[in-house]
Amino acid sequence: FSTTYTVSLLDSVNQTASGQFKIISESTPLSVSTDIAVATLYAYGDPVPFKPVLSTGGNGNITYSINPSLPTGLNFNTADGTITGVATSLINNITFTITVTDQLGQYESSNFVMSVIPIPIEIVESTGNVTFYSNEEITPYAPLTVDGGSGSIVYSINPELPEGIYFNTSTGVISGTTGDYSRTRKDRKR
Repeated sequence: FSTTYTVSLLDSVNQTASGQFKIISESTPLSVSTDIAVATLYAYGDPVPFKPVLSTGGNGNITYSINPSLPTGLNFNTADGTITGVATSLINNITFTITVTDQLGQYESSNFVMSVIPIPIEIVESTGNVTFYSNEEITPYAPLTVDGGSGSIVYSINPELPEGIYFNTSTGVISGTTGDYSRTRKDRKR
């Protein structure tokens, strides 16, 4: 708003004077900028809260909205524009618009791009070569350690293990009892 005020003066001998001034009250401009233009998250990864858009100015309560909706597992804080949670569905290069609105109805928007990708799977050898002796119960062990991956991991082995030795396709653990390997192949055929 803008209002002109007049101030009048009167002294003890009836002299007068007056002057005017204006009070202008403007709303504080709302400004929004993208802080994180591209966000890449891992599905089922560690939660990493982030605020893709920053705002300054505005009047009264500031609220944030996002469009389209975030992927499953992520939450949007309408009070400060922070994204939290753990994404459980994959998306590729989706543009999101965050709109910031103040109490007077001023609003500004800014975009960012987000992808949710699978956690890369890596295999780390944990035991190297292992020697088994004939007719020996094997202490269960995992020859490889897995790091990363998304959801359930299914293990397989090739070629097939000898008779009596088992490979767990859910855990990658080898167990069982070895056979009699003291005989040669020729002896076994007789």
